[in-house]
Amino acid sequence: MGKSASQSQGINLLRTKSVFVDSFLYWALTTGRLLIIFTETIALVVFVMRFSLDRQIVDLHDKINHDDVVVNLLQNKEATYRNLQNRLLSIQEEDAISEKNAKTFSELFSIIPQDVTLQSFTLEGTTLQLDLTMNSTSPLQDLLKNLKSQKIVASISVDKISDRITSGIIEVVITSTLQPSVSL
Repeated sequence: MGKSASQSQGINLLRTKSVFVDSFLYWALTTGRLLIIFTETIALVVFVMRFSLDRQIVDLHDKINHDDVVVNLLQNKEATYRNLQNRLLSIQEEDAISEKNAKTFSELFSIIPQDVTLQSFTLEGTTLQLDLTMNSTSPLQDLLKNLKSQKIVASISVDKISDRITSGIIEVVITSTLQPSVSL
């Protein structure tokens, strides 16, 4: 009979004995297959991660939309709160100014002698005008001296002095300019 099983020869379909082709085929069937499997595994992992990232993006968009609704609902309350805060700040500022003004007026009116009656006063910016009545001129001299000694008074002018002989009353109009930093 012929040849035994130990002497069998392989079938070569290429009919060539090229070393390069044999090496390439061996590499393609071993290492190449592993590279393809590795590449496909990476592609599959990336594909699954893409689904995960898409789900996170959708969840974040839903959260943003929910937070946007909440912010829109609270927008009117925030506007009311800010308005209230601004009004409270204005009240605090006005309260501080009015306390300062009350102290300044108290100081100014405390220097008016007992014999002098204050008929009216007008304050516009830093100009204070006093309409006074008195029985004699000596309280007027004291008042002018007291006004000059005040730190808040920059200048004083006596605008009008009229004597009503029939009633024995002297009418005086005094205009005083206050320091700009102390304007009431």
